[in-house]
Amino acid sequence: MSEQWELAEQPKVTIGKYALRIKRKLGEGGFAYIYAAEDTSNGQELCLKKMHVQTPEARALAQREIDLMRSFSHPNLLSALDAEIHNSLAYIIMELCPGGHLLARMQRLQAAGKTLPEPEILKILGDVTRGLVYLHGMGIAHRDIKLENCLIAADGSCRLCDFGSAVRGPVSLESAAQRANEAEVIERTTTQQFRAPEMADLFVARELGTAVDVWALGCVAYTLAYLRHPFPSDSNLAIINARIVFPTAPPLSDDFKALVARMLVADPAARASAADALSCIAAMEAG
Repeated sequence: MSEQWELAEQPKVTIGKYALRIKRKLGEGGFAYIYAAEDTSNGQELCLKKMHVQTPEARALAQREIDLMRSFSHPNLLSALDAEIHNSLAYIIMELCPGGHLLARMQRLQAAGKTLPEPEILKILGDVTRGLVYLHGMGIAHRDIKLENCLIAADGSCRLCDFGSAVRGPVSLESAAQRANEAEVIERTTTQQFRAPEMADLFVARELGTAVDVWALGCVAYTLAYLRHPFPSDSNLAIINARIVFPTAPPLSDDFKALVARMLVADPAARASAADALSCIAAMEAG
């Protein structure tokens, strides 16, 4: 299997039980490339993630991501249809989500001078939160919730993707060595603007758990509503202070603002859980 594909030739690749024809590149980041591909047996469009895994550590991380995605069975999580690691490359076949990611949708709205109505925001948040409740029930924190990792499927629902940063169980921060190691992991595998205060300052809490995802979900909710991030600078201090300002436009309900505020509480022990957030969303949708 070649590390480079000449897409004009629509190369073919066999991964597990799938024989694919590579159609086009959808994106790339770090050591990973995302492609739209066609199942040659039935013409179905699929998504293929190709990762360079040139060290034992990278190979182990890719295998962990594959194992995790194979364990999923939830409509709001992107699962692995098939996968394999071959020499220095790892491949994951997934459902293709033709609506793209939420960041692209927000950028289109911003360019058109439009915003999302609150019911649509709640629908998106409900989908993402249901996926999180499922993950958290398995003891897994995603740890990189952001607009780019929320995909819009063919049926209009939202799927969480990219589980390369996910961890099972809380991460202890008791010792200096643990904090130093976690600081390196956070820098390498998470996105600065969506880090919770306890990730920005590792002395804030004794461990990192699923509450980090709820903070990031709060950032996503705010951005969906106002088309800007609640903490737009690259400063950890703004995140740690957790001061939220709600713009007057577009007008959103007090219940929505209260939900966002509960997710963006600096203290992880006082922050809403994903299950709490989902209950609030359901109540607002019910009217």
